[in-house]
Amino acid sequence: MGYSALEISTGVVAIAMLLGMGLPLDLWPQHPTRARFSPMAALAAAVVLGVLMVASGPSHLAASMIETEKGLVVAVIVGSAVWSLAWGQVRHRMVLRWYGVAVLAAVAPVLIGVITMAAQDGGLPPLQPGVVLRVAAFFLVVGSTGALVTQELAFRRVLIGQAGDAGLATVLVAAALFGAWNAVAPDPPGGVLQAAVLGSLRGVVLGCLYSLSRSLLVPALCHGAWLAAIRSTGVATVLTDDGRALEDRMTSVIVATGVVAILLAYQVSRRSGFVGILARRV
Repeated sequence: MGYSALEISTGVVAIAMLLGMGLPLDLWPQHPTRARFSPMAALAAAVVLGVLMVASGPSHLAASMIETEKGLVVAVIVGSAVWSLAWGQVRHRMVLRWYGVAVLAAVAPVLIGVITMAAQDGGLPPLQPGVVLRVAAFFLVVGSTGALVTQELAFRRVLIGQAGDAGLATVLVAAALFGAWNAVAPDPPGGVLQAAVLGSLRGVVLGCLYSLSRSLLVPALCHGAWLAAIRSTGVATVLTDDGRALEDRMTSVIVATGVVAILLAYQVSRRSGFVGILARRV
């Protein structure tokens, strides 16, 4: 599996736990379902994913992933099939706004980081729009599909439970574990502390989106949008004279992510309370 062993292991363990406990995977929302499975909707979703991958063009990114992260290739294929089946099985009109919120929650902190860096350096560095779009398309698909059957399945579906039942406390605990998991990754960008803090805040955002939307697809899309934004920015940004890029100046990104996390956490607290369904069971 290469370097993707850490990520793939989360999906394997999550699936084993859910099947062992006799619980559904809930990879897509159970309602509102279509009267009949729609092959055309499933095909359309597959075509969109395929077009995005083709639009990313032949690059060293795909070649590197195939060479060093073979397990992630399998996860992307499986995740793409799940996205296609979900669109064929479920009507997504009810969660379209949450898809928009997910993309905004992922991209806004990165944009704030870029603007802050530009203000500090006296302007935006030279960018190649074509490179930015190709890298973004590639990682949007990889992140949204691969994370769905690995990280999101483990840290949202297993740790938080069925969407809508958990309170804010459960979301925060799952987020802390997600941050710790990010910190133990080999050579995390920015160091262990930054990876833990940023991972925990992103865990709050992803967990709240899962709880509020009642769909695992929403945090998966947020995961992909975040990966697309941060990777395309990193590839397209020209290093400054002191040799630092955005990944070395993540303070503004962390602060902005924290603000988004607080706003979403407040919504979860208002709807489900601090302990959620645990209080009703007691």
